[in-house]
Parts: sequence; C-alpha cells; structure tokens
Amino acid sequence: MNDLPLCSGWIVNLRPVLPEDVDAIVRLRNTARKWFLDSREVDAEGVAAWLAAMRFPDEALLRIETQAGDFLGVAGWSHLSLASRDAEIGRLMVDRKAIVRELPDSGRSVAVDAVRAIGRYLFVEYDLHRIKTSFIAGNHLAAGINRRCGMTPVETLSHLQSGKPVEVQLLELTRSRWLSLQDAYAQDC
Repeated sequence: MNDLPLCSGWIVNLRPVLPEDVDAIVRLRNTARKWFLDSREVDAEGVAAWLAAMRFPDEALLRIETQAGDFLGVAGWSHLSLASRDAEIGRLMVDRKAIVRELPDSGRSVAVDAVRAIGRYLFVEYDLHRIKTSFIAGNHLAAGINRRCGMTPVETLSHLQSGKPVEVQLLELTRSRWLSLQDAYAQDC
C-alpha cells in the first residue's frame, strides 16, 4: 500500500499498514466514528481506496504493533508541509481488546507511545518546527493522550459533524517544546 518507514517507540513499533489490516481499520473506524468530523460508516473497499491514494510523505497511516508484530491499531499524519515545516498528526485508532490481550500492563501508554514515536520521526526526519493535532471536544481519551505528548491548546473552532455544530480543539507541539520534553518522555514510559 505505502512504502513507509518504521518508527519505534518504547513499547510499540509502527510499520506500514498491511492489506490484511483493512478489516481491522474498518472495525476501529466505525467503532470510533463519533469522534471523526466525517462520522459516516466506512467499508473495506473505501478504506483500501483511501490507503492506496495516500502519497508519502504528505500523509501516512501506520500500523501500531507489539514487538512481536501483533496488531494494536493505527496512527499517522497528514498535511506534511516541507515549506512551512509542519504536519498534522492523528488518525489514532487503537484496539483496546488487543492491547489488554497483548500488553496488559500498558493501557493508554500504547497510544501515547505511538504518537510520540510518530512525532519523533517527523521532527527528526523532516526537521519540522511544529506538529499539530485536533480532536472533537469531549473526547477525553484524545485530550489525555495529547496532554501526555506535550501538546498545548491553540484554539477552539466550530465545525459541522453530520450537519450539527461541534467544537474542535486544535493543539500543537513545537520543536523546542518537544526537545525540552525528551527526559520527561523517557520517565513516563
């Protein structure tokens, strides 16, 4: 699907999604769809087409996996701009049952580790100045993950989700803040 790099965190690896991941991505996306601005259900054909259309390095979706290669979820980025030296990190969807089964002592650290690994990759490989993210207000899991990754609030915007207004929280992590957090990251894992 995509010829992407490998990122490694403290407890997970991130590799290119595999064709056999499509059904799991469909299940995860449909389970979490209320947290996406486009909250319509997706199907395998649509997800496969979406993955095939991705153009690295502008955007990517990586599979989150254990050291042994067991699928735990996906995360990625979009809108990578070498001109403005920023990107938007997100598309995070984790399989809680797989995490409990494969890494029972890790809990929410899997998502945090994956986001930090992608952030490190983007800051180091592309010399970015800033990584941005967003989430629908009320998504307390996303808020906690982003806080643990060092993201700071920038603004709140109003968007439409299925024709209804929702607030979207915009956050960022600057390169200088990311560098200052490296020791804290190591102690947090």
